[in-house]
Amino acid sequence: MEKTKKISAFVLFWGISALLHSQIVLRDAREAAEYAFANSKAHQLNLKYSKTAFDASRFSVQEFLPVFDFSVNEDDSVAFESSDSRSKSLSFGFSQTVFDGGKRLLLYRMNRSEKYFDLKTAEQNLESFKSSVMNCYYTCLLKKQLSEIKGELEKKAGLQLLILEKEFELGLTLENDWLEYLISYRKILDQKRRAERDFRTELRGLKVLLSLNPEAEIVLEQADFGEFALREYLEPHVKKIWALVKENSPAVKKNSAALFFADRQNSYERRSFIPEVKFEGSVSFSGTEYPLGEPKYTARILMNFSNLPFCPLSFSNSLGVKNSVLNSVNNSASAQARLDLESLYDSKKRELSFQMNVQKAQDELNSLYEETFEKIAGFDDCLDSILRLTESVELQNRRILVSEKQVEKGELKRIDFLEQLIELAEQKIQLEEAKISAMSLVSSIELMACLNFGGLKKCLDL
Repeated sequence: MEKTKKISAFVLFWGISALLHSQIVLRDAREAAEYAFANSKAHQLNLKYSKTAFDASRFSVQEFLPVFDFSVNEDDSVAFESSDSRSKSLSFGFSQTVFDGGKRLLLYRMNRSEKYFDLKTAEQNLESFKSSVMNCYYTCLLKKQLSEIKGELEKKAGLQLLILEKEFELGLTLENDWLEYLISYRKILDQKRRAERDFRTELRGLKVLLSLNPEAEIVLEQADFGEFALREYLEPHVKKIWALVKENSPAVKKNSAALFFADRQNSYERRSFIPEVKFEGSVSFSGTEYPLGEPKYTARILMNFSNLPFCPLSFSNSLGVKNSVLNSVNNSASAQARLDLESLYDSKKRELSFQMNVQKAQDELNSLYEETFEKIAGFDDCLDSILRLTESVELQNRRILVSEKQVEKGELKRIDFLEQLIELAEQKIQLEEAKISAMSLVSSIELMACLNFGGLKKCLDL
């Protein structure tokens, strides 16, 4: 209920924001994921239905309660040349399973488990959906940064081209130098336009995930890497991060519950000599006119050994009391012989099936650990690249300042200066790619561990 209120408030906030500013501002990838979920009716309904079904499974206790029945019968017959006959009867009865070796409790827990699986599956699907939105957001952010860097490069190269054209007109530079520079500039211009198209294409894909009109205006924001992400290596904290992922992962919880109930079911199946005991009782009244009299009471105990592999047995004992006098006693037994040789292997097949499920769960756990460690190692690689590229960009900027003066003095060709600008732009692009990849990996780890945005940094006390 509390989460539903938060989602409603979230939708209301963005609705008012859209009306006031005629655009949607997304501050980070997690906010984009929550916005997409708030607009996705399918995921909301699926998650709400799974939660409701799981909550309702607590009340699936009908197998533990007695079954009552009530019947009324009136039989009037008219016969020629004899007196008419009339009879009426009224009966009440109930039946209650007294003992079944834990079968009802197992079925109840398995039903709860099934609904729990459905809920965890819905949470996994939602996690995958949010992850796809976040990945798309980061891709859009990267395309945006690339477009801006290419635009900045094109602007600086264009200024140099204007100067070179003037110099060519005045005969201060060779035509071959001007043409070589113009060819390189055209290539930069083409790359800039391609980057802008890539950004627009990726942005349209993000709008689809956000359930927005393709013409809607959205603004993507992102905090600086130094403010957003971790600035320390994560590999020394592998154990703690893995403990968080393993404890909170919906997939791990789902597999753990599945193995628990599979083991309990196997345990019950091995109890072939434990009977199911049921008690039945009834009271009936009969007569020709209401109110009816002549009460008759019956009590019956049934014992059923249905789990016996080759010869299921059943026993029953019943007593009847009428007019306060015991008037009937019945004892019966029945057996059913069935030659089912395949059942000799049932126990072995159940055990092998359980072991296969255990191995499958372990393989999935190992795969999850591998994925977690790859993201941690990937972040550390990105951090190394960020430190190296940050220093490289600073040095390149210093070199550009020196080269500008050399160009003014005629000590450096403008085409060589353009190559330095291109190299600087490439270094900036690599730096932005490393920063956004690092932020994406941190968000992905937080999502796997079901942590809030920025929660990993708090959990690790960094």
